[in-house]
Amino acid sequence: MRPCWIAIVLAIGCRVDASSSTPPRASAVARSPVPLGAPTTLVGQALDEIVPLRGGGGLPLRDLQGQVVLLELGTTAEPTWAQAQARWRVLAEAYGGALRVVSVVHDPDLLAAGVVWDRDPLPFIHGWDPQGALALRLGVTHLPTRVILDRTGKVVALLEGADRDADVEAAVRASLDASQGAPAGRPPEAVTRSSAGERAAN
Repeated sequence: MRPCWIAIVLAIGCRVDASSSTPPRASAVARSPVPLGAPTTLVGQALDEIVPLRGGGGLPLRDLQGQVVLLELGTTAEPTWAQAQARWRVLAEAYGGALRVVSVVHDPDLLAAGVVWDRDPLPFIHGWDPQGALALRLGVTHLPTRVILDRTGKVVALLEGADRDADVEAAVRASLDASQGAPAGRPPEAVTRSSAGERAAN
């Protein structure tokens, strides 16, 4: 009887170790079906995470405090990914240094992302997380997910799904306007109009 119990305990222990030490691949994260909507577990919390960068190394999110941050976890396999990058560019240029866009892709390689990022260099921080480690630590199970941090580094919104780009933009603008007001000479409405024009052109 005792050997049977030992075998069961060892089997359970091995299963737990395997699941906790191996992060899911990006494709597994992207295919996980979850209801759209903002999980509330991160909202209101300060994120003290390190973003894996495209060129290697990592960027602590705390280094961006003082600016509003749009952290995007996505993949170029999403048909609207390139349009979203153009939309975030309009926002970043409209608000200058008050907004930092951190775009993290979970692709197995950077070929597709590089075409968009390098064709007309974007004012972004480029991240690469092919193993989905950052998404795993944040509890993200759907790509794309966009996290908006205020100037103190706290999460003010977390939005899942490619069809919520307008909601993401609204949340970013609200956080920026709350901290500094609209950019001089360019009201928030102009940002929306420019974004719509870029999408129509594409």
